[in-house]
Amino acid sequence: MTAPHLGPGHAVAGKYTVRSLLGFSGEVATYHAASTQGGDVVVKLYDPAIGQRADVMGALERVRTQVAQTQSAAMLRHIDAGYDGGTGAPFVVTEYLRIPSLAQLAANGPLSPEVVALVMMGVSAALDAARATELHHHALKPSNIFVGPAPGY
Repeated sequence: MTAPHLGPGHAVAGKYTVRSLLGFSGEVATYHAASTQGGDVVVKLYDPAIGQRADVMGALERVRTQVAQTQSAAMLRHIDAGYDGGTGAPFVVTEYLRIPSLAQLAANGPLSPEVVALVMMGVSAALDAARATELHHHALKPSNIFVGPAPGY
């Protein structure tokens, strides 16, 4: 399985213009893009073969519904979803955050115990809210945890 490789300037669904690749895992490509309204967004583009699997698309739709039902400001909401006409690939759009990930912060050096405690309190609150809607986060990792500015993080 391979998600479409798109270069800068490529349009997704006629609404999002790719600026750069953020990550690639084979079946999912994650892009920084601009919306037609000019805002920055993240577009996750899946392998077109995934769009042919009703079971997988049903699971993705259930996750979108669960995210919408979760009462937590600490979770990214889905802005849009659909299929890209040019590639046939399903996609999901979320907001683009201009704050560093935990991985980026840790790359700059060790974090103090106080900072780690504050970050983990935020992660715990988000996971508690997700659990209330039976939402499971299968990609919880430092690059998917975004950390706001000091002193609250």
